[in-house]
Amino acid sequence: MGRWKANFFRSMGFNETNVNELKDALIEIAKTGEVKSVTTSPFGVKYVVEGKIVAPHGKASAILTVWVIESGEAGPRLVTAYPA
Repeated sequence: MGRWKANFFRSMGFNETNVNELKDALIEIAKTGEVKSVTTSPFGVKYVVEGKIVAPHGKASAILTVWVIESGEAGPRLVTAYPA
């Protein structure tokens, strides 16, 4: 599954030379995207957030991101991101 997602992001124009652009775009989804679900467990809180990511070549695609705030942690951690 990981290789498929990597190929998707590469097809959008993201690669090792612009990984910070991808990181910033994913963080922007976390800040401004639509929260699709919230799941609480003894381990923390999981958020599924949908938003659009604009690729270096200008094309926008809908992306689902999954974030978790683990118990005892102050901020979220990206778990995965994939096309919506």
